[in-house]
Amino acid sequence: MKRISLNVIDYEINNINVNWWKQIMSVFLKPGHNFEIRCWKNEKEVIEKALKYGKLNEAEKSKNEISINGILSEKMIQDILAEPKPDNYDKWTDFFTINIKDNFCSAHYGAEIYIYDLTDHDVEIIKQIISPIQDFFSFGVFDMEKD
Repeated sequence: MKRISLNVIDYEINNINVNWWKQIMSVFLKPGHNFEIRCWKNEKEVIEKALKYGKLNEAEKSKNEISINGILSEKMIQDILAEPKPDNYDKWTDFFTINIKDNFCSAHYGAEIYIYDLTDHDVEIIKQIISPIQDFFSFGVFDMEKD
């Protein structure tokens, strides 16, 4: 199995392709998968948006973050993929972190993506998505058995 680390290193990507994040998300967002959304406590509107899809994790005791957990639905997936890119140059989603199952993480508002337990076919799909824009990322594929 493989893992991928993908980090934006050049924000000029916004002038070339703002949909790369959604293209990757569309591969991994599947109805029925568990999710966790993490938001900063001061992001009231974003927290309200996330609470439409899940429940507040009362056991989470972070000083600065809120954790919202649930099960991915078709509606949630459609909403995430239809949401316009935030105006900030360094954000592709309003959610600080989106974790799917225990093998996918979109962090720092989508600027970092970490994916685990990938087949070679999965890796090729990601490579096809970022191939035309790969110079804007730090991208690594790692063999999990050798890590």
